[in-house]
Amino acid sequence: VSVASVRSGLRKKIEGQKTLYWRLMFDRLESVTSRLTAKSRQAMMSKLMDNISVDFTMENIYAIVIWCIKNCD
Repeated sequence: VSVASVRSGLRKKIEGQKTLYWRLMFDRLESVTSRLTAKSRQAMMSKLMDNISVDFTMENIYAIVIWCIKNCD
């Protein structure tokens, strides 16, 4: 088992399940859940899923969380 193949496999798994991971992030990240109601989280999640090309990466997570904090306080 090589490290490169394991890394590649994990990346593909994450890319394939990004909808699930985004939903979990919105539901479990306290900096988001403390500022948004369930209804507003669902609306934001719908907007995100309309733009399904948003990958689940650290950079995108950071950008979306910062956007949520600034705009949904």
